[in-house]
Amino acid sequence: GNGILLKPLEHFQETTIEDVLGCTGYKGPKKSLRDMEDAIAKGAEESR
Repeated sequence: GNGILLKPLEHFQETTIEDVLGCTGYKGPKKSLRDMEDAIAKGAEESR
């Protein structure tokens, strides 16, 4: 017959914030959202 079979996706293995942030390789001090936004704006300006 005609129809669509929907199957549930398998879930990812449970992770922690340390698992996720550990992949960035950054080892310096914590950065604020303002610090990150300023760095993005500076990088965008320098790339023009």
